[in-house]
Amino acid sequence: MKKKYIKIAGYIVTIVCIIFLIHRLINLDFDYGILLETKSLLVFATITVLFTIHLVMLPMVWRQTLIITTGASVSYIETTLVYARSNLMKYIPGNIFQYVGRNEMALRKNLSHIDVALSTVLDVGAIIIATAIPALILYFPVIRILLEHLLAGFIPMAILAGCLIILIVCIIIFRKRFIKAFDKLIMLFSFKSLLRYSICILYYMFWSFFVSVLFSVILYGILGYSASILDFRMIMGAYLVSWIVGFITPGSPSGFGVKEVVFAAIMSGQVTTDIIIPGIIIFRLVTTVSDFLAFFTVTIISWIQQRLAVSKAGLPQVSESNTQEL
Repeated sequence: MKKKYIKIAGYIVTIVCIIFLIHRLINLDFDYGILLETKSLLVFATITVLFTIHLVMLPMVWRQTLIITTGASVSYIETTLVYARSNLMKYIPGNIFQYVGRNEMALRKNLSHIDVALSTVLDVGAIIIATAIPALILYFPVIRILLEHLLAGFIPMAILAGCLIILIVCIIIFRKRFIKAFDKLIMLFSFKSLLRYSICILYYMFWSFFVSVLFSVILYGILGYSASILDFRMIMGAYLVSWIVGFITPGSPSGFGVKEVVFAAIMSGQVTTDIIIPGIIIFRLVTTVSDFLAFFTVTIISWIQQRLAVSKAGLPQVSESNTQEL
C-alpha cells in the first residue's frame, strides 16, 4: 500500500510539473520559427545522432554488472538489445518497467531473476553516483547551499537517526533474507568486483559529462545563448542535478516534467526563462527521438549479426557438398 501511495504522489508531482511547463510555454515570448532554420535543424540532427550513440554505448555498464552478479558471459549485442527494448518502457507511468524489462535476460540465458535484478540495482547505483559527482564538480553552489541549510540545525542528526531506525527495522524484518544474501554480498565486495564496478562508475561519469555538454550545445547552437565558460559549467551541473531528481522520482515516466521544472527552478535568476524552457523542451525531444533510434539501430545490428551467423554456419556444408561432387 505504501508503494502505491508513493507512486500516486509521483503521478501528482509529474502532472503538476507538466501543467506548469505548459503554462510557461503558452506565456513564453519565444520565436518558434528559429527551430525550423537550417542551422537549428542541423544542430538538432547532430545532437540526436550523438545522443543515440551514447545510448547504444550505455549497456556496457549493465553487461559488467551482469558479470559481477551472475558470472555469465553475455554478448554486448544481446545485452544492448534487451537494454534498448526495456529502455522504451520508461515512458510507461510508474518509472520501474524499464528495469523490470531487463529480466528478459534471465529468460534468454537461463539466469536467476534475483541475480539479474541485482545487476540492475548495481547499474542504477553506478549511474546515480557517476552523475552526482560531475554535478557536484560542475555546479558546486547548489550542493554548498544545500549543505549550509542542512548543517545549520539538527536536521542531519534527525536524518541519520531516521536512517538508522529504518535500517534496524529492515534487518529485523528481513533477517532471513539478509542471511541468504550474505554469500552474494561477499562476492560483490571482492577486489575484482569492486575494481570492475569502479570502472563502470568512471565510464558513466564520462557519459554524464558528455550529455551535459550536448545540452549546452543546444542552448548555444539553436537558441543562441552566449555566456562565459563558468556560466556554462553551472548550467551543465544544474542539468545533471535536475536529471537525478527526475530519475529518482517515483511514477514519473522518464522524469518527464519533473526534471524540466527542477532545472528551471535551479537556474531561475541566472538564465532567462526564454532560454531555459525552450532549451529543456528541445533536449527532451532529442532524448525521446534518440531512445527510439537506439532501439531500431540495435535491432538492425542484431538482425544483421544473426544473418551473418546463419550464413557462416551454412558455409561448411556447401563446401563439403562441392568437395564430394568433385
